[in-house]
Amino acid sequence: MLYQKLKELKSVCSSEDEYNSRERYCYGIFFYIYYKSKLLFEENNKRCLIFKIKEFDFVINIYTFCHIFTRHYVPSLNKGLSISMNSKIPYIDVNNFVETLKGLIVLYFNEDDSLNIATEYMLFKFMNDPYILWIKYKRMDELSKNMGFEVRSFYKCEEEADISKFDGKKEIILSKGCFCYI
Repeated sequence: MLYQKLKELKSVCSSEDEYNSRERYCYGIFFYIYYKSKLLFEENNKRCLIFKIKEFDFVINIYTFCHIFTRHYVPSLNKGLSISMNSKIPYIDVNNFVETLKGLIVLYFNEDDSLNIATEYMLFKFMNDPYILWIKYKRMDELSKNMGFEVRSFYKCEEEADISKFDGKKEIILSKGCFCYI
């Protein structure tokens, strides 16, 4: 993740000084996010959070945490890159992010019973902003090489390809200002 981010930064920096400054900042932010993820998971003596919906296992792991935070929660890290930034969402507790994501996924599938191995994403609106939560059905080490859903990303939809996924979907109120689309 870090080296991919540095490669992206190199393409948008106008000088070597700007790149060197942003590179140092990037290392600091990545260290902080890595530290937070290690605390979060190792504090609970777990490498990940595994939970079940229907007959399917879901996994939220360090990759999930680090990817979402480095891509969608640190605007200064992504300056100049065309990456969607998540707004402050009252329903998302960044200090308890893993449990919050789990709760969101459980709420969604309490309303939508069509979960199957082809399911790739869940659609939400928070305070009228559209968001997408991506999952992928795959074989995972965390599940002893068994199949399950890995939570991959969660971000505000800005691209037409993501926004168009809401077309024709039924809106369901989960709580005040929080909707899912099925």
